[in-house]
Amino acid sequence: MNELAAVLTRSAAFLDALMEQMAAAEHFGGEDERQEAAIAAAEVAIEHGMALSALFDIGMANSAVALLRLQYEALLRSAWLLYAATDIQVEKASAPLTRESATAAKNLPNAEEMLLGLERKMTADSGLTGLVAPLRELRDEAWKPMNAFVHCGLHPLARARDGFPEVLAVSVVKISNALIHLAARLLSRFTGDRQVMRQVDEAYKQFQDVMPMVTGPSGRAGPVAR
Repeated sequence: MNELAAVLTRSAAFLDALMEQMAAAEHFGGEDERQEAAIAAAEVAIEHGMALSALFDIGMANSAVALLRLQYEALLRSAWLLYAATDIQVEKASAPLTRESATAAKNLPNAEEMLLGLERKMTADSGLTGLVAPLRELRDEAWKPMNAFVHCGLHPLARARDGFPEVLAVSVVKISNALIHLAARLLSRFTGDRQVMRQVDEAYKQFQDVMPMVTGPSGRAGPVAR
């Protein structure tokens, strides 16, 4: 088994462990429109992460990497809706899908604006650091390459021509796993079960071989917002 195949197998086990821990909760759900919108976006982030691994598994690496940005933005949207969006913005994001509501939603903040909004909240609530700091780190370090894969820029053209390095594929899967973990940690807060929250928070400890290395003050493995 090559390294990528081994990482994908372990990544699937990591996801199964997260879902098993969540399934142990007696209750799961939001109490209002804001929470329900945040839950939906976090679930989309996990779905994108699962699809990313599936695409790598069948050799569609360029498409897989393009999903990393979608996964990132879904998680960012979830965090922003929960902690930084105004009530009017939440209403726009939660409206039934019509031509009019889709037009109104175009005015919602972009990725950088959402991140800045979360960072402003983080200055008053340090408990958000474990969620927001990794989002900023990935935005600063990988936004342009992620965009290149979405828009078929130089990066995917070069990979299509020259081949996709396994070391890069492994790195992308590990980053995706970290985003899945952050999404699961956020979702675990909606169980109201502190034991489930703790188990989800600490799930990475048994799967550090498929998680990105923790660097700097990002707090990837630290507390996520309550």
